[in-house]
Amino acid sequence: MKKIVLTVCTLFAILLVSTAQDAQILFDQQKYQESLDAANSSIKKNPAVGEAYFWAGLSAAALERFSEAAGYYAKVIALEPDHFDAHDRLGRLYLFNFNETEKALPYLRRCTELAKNEYNLYHLGIAYSRLSQFDAALTAFSESRKIMLDAKSEDAWLTDNLEWAIGATKNKEPLFF
Repeated sequence: MKKIVLTVCTLFAILLVSTAQDAQILFDQQKYQESLDAANSSIKKNPAVGEAYFWAGLSAAALERFSEAAGYYAKVIALEPDHFDAHDRLGRLYLFNFNETEKALPYLRRCTELAKNEYNLYHLGIAYSRLSQFDAALTAFSESRKIMLDAKSEDAWLTDNLEWAIGATKNKEPLFF
């Protein structure tokens, strides 16, 4: 009897994971509506699986349904408070798509607490700059540049944008673009 229950539970877990994986595969194929449908199917089967909400958020954002995407990312964070990518995506939605910098800031800060990289520090610097917190912005931009230099990164776009952002921040010019 225990073996049957264990087998049923294992099959159920595989089914849940495969539906979320289907959403990822469809997303990677740029089939965003189908990916969203697969993610929502996974959510209906088990609303406690954060990864399904994440793929739903990515798919909704790709379809330019940003408010819907924000709701999915917020649900991921509610289920998995340390989900780096959900904090990153939600912070950037608030920063760039909704132009709500104050709402973006806690997500961007948490993202850098979970794992600092040159990109999330760059986004955090932009948020600080828009809030006229120029010292904090300069610190974030400088940390981003240091990570790039230490890693010998050859990302020309980020290098150019960091130099521009550092110059503007030193001149106390908020970064809106």
